[in-house]
Amino acid sequence: MLIRSSKIFALAAVAALTLSGCATNAEPEAAAETPTPVVTETATPDPVESPDPTEEPAPVVTEEPEEPAYATCSDIAAPTPVDSVDAEQLDGLVPQYLVDSGPRAGAQGETETDADGNPVAYHAVEGDSYASIAARFCTTMFGGGDGTRHLDILNMVRRNTMFSAGGEKVSTVYAGDTINLSPWTIATVGDENGQVYSFDPASSFNNSPVTMPAQH
Repeated sequence: MLIRSSKIFALAAVAALTLSGCATNAEPEAAAETPTPVVTETATPDPVESPDPTEEPAPVVTEEPEEPAYATCSDIAAPTPVDSVDAEQLDGLVPQYLVDSGPRAGAQGETETDADGNPVAYHAVEGDSYASIAARFCTTMFGGGDGTRHLDILNMVRRNTMFSAGGEKVSTVYAGDTINLSPWTIATVGDENGQVYSFDPASSFNNSPVTMPAQH
């Protein structure tokens, strides 16, 4: 019985060793793979441009219009008699431009000038008077009391004045009238109450013709 038990024990020991060797030689199971971490890109927002700061508007500088420079009657040359009957003349005097001494009561209209600034025409407005216009342009320098005589001569062709042949009346001023101021445009500038006359300067007041310079 003892021998048989020893054999049984020996066989059991061999079997155990065999099983142990099998277990040792078995390939280990593969370790569970660690998942690769997913990298999530965070979207970067587009930069927002800051609006330009509102610029303060430049201050508007309003320039005051310059006051026109007016002459004085002392600025006009004294009338000079011609030294020859054949010389260019206006009523026996050397032709010359007038000066504008500025607006006043009875002479508030606009003056028209040539390229050199000489007054050549006056545009009458409501309330103007002939004597005030004459005073504004210093025609009293040419004699005739209030100066209207010289203004009449300057307008004897296209307006009805005391020197207009066939007219010969005290001049009347209407708003909108153009009054000639230049010895060289007596026949081409001027009107009265919307009408343009065409009087003959060779047959003027009292049949005493007024000699004019060449007209243009």
